[in-house]
Amino acid sequence: AGPVRLDSLWLRLAPTGQVLVVEGLVDGGVVPVAPDVHLTIQLATDGGDAENVTADHRLCLRSDGQQAVCHELIFTMADGHTAEEIAPQIDSLGMRLFVIYTALHGGTVEVLQGTDDAAFGELQSLPNVSDVEYNDIAAIGVVPPPPPLPEVHGAVAVNQASVAAGNSALELRPGETITARYRQPDGTVLATHLHT
Repeated sequence: AGPVRLDSLWLRLAPTGQVLVVEGLVDGGVVPVAPDVHLTIQLATDGGDAENVTADHRLCLRSDGQQAVCHELIFTMADGHTAEEIAPQIDSLGMRLFVIYTALHGGTVEVLQGTDDAAFGELQSLPNVSDVEYNDIAAIGVVPPPPPLPEVHGAVAVNQASVAAGNSALELRPGETITARYRQPDGTVLATHLHT
């Protein structure tokens, strides 16, 4: 059973189709999630894939002591270049494109492996990336920084490929349904579904 009670659980497929985000609201939306709390959410598709994703607190402390949205980085490409150009390199670094901003020649990536600080440096070193920023949106202008959010967040890579259960990526075909399950501290199961 999980360490905290979730009141709700929801799934969002990234606009790029490359990342599935799992989020949940903790115990009435008033209890902050401690930084050391990690929840295991079970995912399954009706196509036969099954994966576990770890969900944890939504705000993280960066190496400089500032708060940012965990596991999200925003980047801008140099003039004349697009985010699609670096998508294969982003994937190979344990990140996935979440949103592509066509007008701004950049996007948002979800960090799936390693630390946000390491991913920041790796993303910054890719060809034609002109700027990388932490997603500080949640803490802009707030002094002192806000307390931890009563929300948990996790993400898993999505591939359109043959099922390979347990490979840390969800194999998904259009039209399939994804089911997320979380075992509450009292043993009951909270579930939600997303039809793609």
